Amino acid sequence: MHPFKYDKFDLHNCNVLFVGNLFMPNNLQGLIWYLNKVHPMVIKENPDIKLTIAGNAKNGISEELKKAISIYDGNAINLITSPSDEELQAIYDGNCIFINPMLNGAGVKLKNLDAMRNTMFVVSTSIGSEGTGTNHGEQLVIANDEVLFAKHIINYSKNISGMKEIAFNAFSFIQENYDSKKVFSSIFKEN
Repeated sequence: MHPFKYDKFDLHNCNVLFVGNLFMPNNLQGLIWYLNKVHPMVIKENPDIKLTIAGNAKNGISEELKKAISIYDGNAINLITSPSDEELQAIYDGNCIFINPMLNGAGVKLKNLDAMRNTMFVVSTSIGSEGTGTNHGEQLVIANDEVLFAKHIINYSKNISGMKEIAFNAFSFIQENYDSKKVFSSIFKEN
């Protein structure tokens, strides 16, 4: 696992990132909700915040997603379909705020964990954080309505130290609970 990137939050305008398969109904539903309900409030408050959407689009981009993106200025949203691993790492490195606006779904939401591993400040719905063992205000912030979701992004984009603290807590949480070397080491020590 690479080290926490302390200077990441100081070098970039804290832009917003969504990473997920763009053909999965749960991802599309949450992303379209974010684009239609949340992001307008974010850019009204801070028009400099950009959104990057990155993910596998094996079947192309849905018409509903295209429509939701089309209401924005061409420079406001960066859509990157099917990035390579190297491209995805550069995308994580170039953004600070990760969003997981899932409105339904089951199981562990690996996208949050992957974002935390990549030194991201995570704003998620409670459904988006299910199964991860993370807590609101410690490793991420949770919002289940559009106003609070937007407020978290707006307020933390102005509070770099608070954002960095939560991102560091999340990164440490991943190291303690999801680092394969540590997990295997503890298993073998017990036996």
